[in-house]
Amino acid sequence: ISSLLLPLLLLLLQVTAVDLCQRVCVEPGVEFTPYYAGHVLGAAMFHTRIGAHTVLYTGDFNTSPERHLGPAVLPRGVRPDILISESTYATTLRDGRAARERD
Repeated sequence: ISSLLLPLLLLLLQVTAVDLCQRVCVEPGVEFTPYYAGHVLGAAMFHTRIGAHTVLYTGDFNTSPERHLGPAVLPRGVRPDILISESTYATTLRDGRAARERD
């Protein structure tokens, strides 16, 4: 194994796969739960709890179902104190879904 590849392999041994909706306790008082973001295949948003405070962090998300993706949905009762979201297209007007799918 090359000296460049070894650190990467050692890092990958520390990775733990996490399922959507699986609550993960990092340490007492610190946990996170990934939820489906509905943006692209595999996209997730993360609801994080640190003590009594919660944050929802997400890149792009989509709450409307599309031909190949379901919508992002948070379970009832998940109400974060803070929302952090990516906003590349926040000020962009887009064609409706039907027009986009027709093209």
